[in-house]
Amino acid sequence: MYIVYEEKEIKQLQLKYLLLPMDTIKISSDKIVTAHCVIDTNHVMLHEMSSLDDIEELHLAMIEDYKSQAWDECIAKIAKLTGIFKGELDTFYNNINERISQLRDTELTSTWTGIIDRYHADDKLKVS
Repeated sequence: MYIVYEEKEIKQLQLKYLLLPMDTIKISSDKIVTAHCVIDTNHVMLHEMSSLDDIEELHLAMIEDYKSQAWDECIAKIAKLTGIFKGELDTFYNNINERISQLRDTELTSTWTGIIDRYHADDKLKVS
């Protein structure tokens, strides 16, 4: 899987490829980036070609559900997305499911955004 996070690369690649946003990451005190997965056409099954827009929409809705703490809706969308593109994003979807399992039992503040803070991170992944 090829992942990009620089805005210039994203804009160029979007002209030819399907790019799906993944995690948003704080990498410095003043820089937040969103990692995007570049979907290689070799991973798109013939039956998926006609529904790329629907798959992209479902993925984007899943990301929004995660950020808005709509855990059950997010998990339901992940179940539909798992296996798409020959499983290219399955590890990402599994990670989101694992985070949800941990976050369900956590009292999150109203300012929680789902951004991964690598700038202030110690050994543990910090999602704020």
